[in-house]
Amino acid sequence: MKVWRTHAAEHSASVKIVGRFASPADAQAAVRMFNDLLSIGTRLESGSAGAVEELESFRTASGLQLLSESDLVELRQFEPIAAGGREIRVETEAQHADALLKIVALFDAQVQVHRREGDWPPPGAHGSSAGSGA
Repeated sequence: MKVWRTHAAEHSASVKIVGRFASPADAQAAVRMFNDLLSIGTRLESGSAGAVEELESFRTASGLQLLSESDLVELRQFEPIAAGGREIRVETEAQHADALLKIVALFDAQVQVHRREGDWPPPGAHGSSAGSGA
């Protein structure tokens, strides 16, 4: 595993998150869960009556007791997602994707995080896989 370290004022992560599930049904269930959470987050943000209770019900029903308020705040940076077979793919500029990763982990999916083209590390950097297509 390669670990890249950088010190910069860049505020975007510019990554692609890929979750591979055991079955298309698991991928669809994770997508529904994430999109439901997006809806709850929107209602919480707007001060909708009953949204706090809805969040608590969601935490209990989903098994995501560790879901935090900061996880909900980060959801503002996401759009609803869709599954393609056994996978979900999310491209984001968000620095934090904890809520999404907690849901993917709940379904025991394999998770990969890829940098998008043009991002760190620059070509020719120590240990870079430039030219390998990776």
